[in-house]
Amino acid sequence: MAVIDIGAAAIDRPDSVSGTFTTLAFDNPANASGKITSVEIWAYSDMSGVRVGTFYLISDTTYKCRDSVVIGNVTPGSKQTFGGLSIAVEAGDLIGAFWTTGSIERDVSGCAGWYDISGDYTNPGDEGRYVFSTGDAISLYGIGTTGVTHELAGIIVGVASVSGIALIIRTLAGITSGVASASGLALVAYRLAGIAEGAASVTGLARITRSLSGLSSGVSSITASLKTIISLSGAVMGTAIVTGLLFPIKLVTRILHVRHPALLSVIHRRGEKIIREYHDLSSLDDQYLTKQVGLDVAKGDTIEATTIAGIGYRHQV
Repeated sequence: MAVIDIGAAAIDRPDSVSGTFTTLAFDNPANASGKITSVEIWAYSDMSGVRVGTFYLISDTTYKCRDSVVIGNVTPGSKQTFGGLSIAVEAGDLIGAFWTTGSIERDVSGCAGWYDISGDYTNPGDEGRYVFSTGDAISLYGIGTTGVTHELAGIIVGVASVSGIALIIRTLAGITSGVASASGLALVAYRLAGIAEGAASVTGLARITRSLSGLSSGVSSITASLKTIISLSGAVMGTAIVTGLLFPIKLVTRILHVRHPALLSVIHRRGEKIIREYHDLSSLDDQYLTKQVGLDVAKGDTIEATTIAGIGYRHQV
């Protein structure tokens, strides 16, 4: 479980800025994906109607709100911390806020800058074309964790024991009673497969697996069993450990930041598939520059970047 941080430190700064705008902090985009659980704000004067969210680039300077929470009022004069939050965030996202009255501590030079737009764009799904101001920063900072997510079960706790695996299986099956024996696990398997007959052998378990996946062919080897399980999950990756038999193993990724004083486009490829692409990141006519894009990359991925001067770069992870 890794720590996520996003935004500029909530400190006393030499200037301030008032509300009625949605402002996105370009300093320190999110370093990983997960949940923001705590937000820190240093207000210059009493702030009210504060809502904080995460935002991601659509194209050009258009950003969309991914998720947000209502903070409410923030008292001035010191750093105020708001915990117990759950704001979805992806690597490369920006943190932003809207407030109706009051002002927040601000720098006007020496920082990465901010994007702002008149009005409230902090509801999830809101998007708009923002204006970039270079050098500015606001005292708005978020902290969170990447967590451990098992997508099939909807469980976010770690799995480190047989009892933990049994808990996930019960959740999948909608069963609340204890599962402490092979026969109990078989019962859960029946529930998952919608089968009433017993399964006391490898052949019987294979029949349940086939029923779950809608396959009619026989499963007579470990390789075929894994292929069936992969079919169940819709994954194309291999499965090599016990927990992997329950959940498809996610491709191991890390965060790569593409940096240049004036990026024009970035294309992220995985084989023949385009994972993500950005265009019109900078414009001299409209006077905005994008200096950094964060990407979740895996070994073998290809990154193609072009600068505003038309110089192209290609990098394979």
